[in-house]
Amino acid sequence: MKLRWQILIIFGCLVIVQLVLVLVAFLIDWPIIHVIGEEISVAVFDFWSMGHLLLGIAVFIFVFTIYFILKNRDVPPENVSIHTVKIPAPKKMFISWIISVIAAILWEVLENTLLLYLEWKNKFDSPLNAISDIILWSIGGLGAWYITHLTFVSKQYILGYYFYGIITLLVGVYYVVLFI
Repeated sequence: MKLRWQILIIFGCLVIVQLVLVLVAFLIDWPIIHVIGEEISVAVFDFWSMGHLLLGIAVFIFVFTIYFILKNRDVPPENVSIHTVKIPAPKKMFISWIISVIAAILWEVLENTLLLYLEWKNKFDSPLNAISDIILWSIGGLGAWYITHLTFVSKQYILGYYFYGIITLLVGVYYVVLFI
């Protein structure tokens, strides 16, 4: 099975888990979407959900870019082209995604312990919200992995990788400036 399909299968599984969370919230009469007021950090999707998705993309891009630079540090700058760089193994992209997922879990722990203790946050995330945040972060990283994979497999879309990285960064900055 090609890696592209494996990525899409993982994506499908994460979407199914997210839909199960929505169904559970519906069945127990829990808020599903809420962006203002007391229900933030309680609802499955809240004000910060898009930020978690974007962070998944950003963390994957950061981790993978560091790996890619280290792997290709022996290629002289004047010879850098899609034909001279070492194409990353699918396993390395998977490890970059796993690191992104671990970062999501660590963030949720940090957010609901230290930030609460420092009073930078008012209340704990509900279990449904915390799980949803981790899934959204994972889906963002998975999307970045998929586009990165397509970029290196096709070899002609290498600039697309950097383009979507810059666009993601700009959307993230816009999101922060607009909503904070």
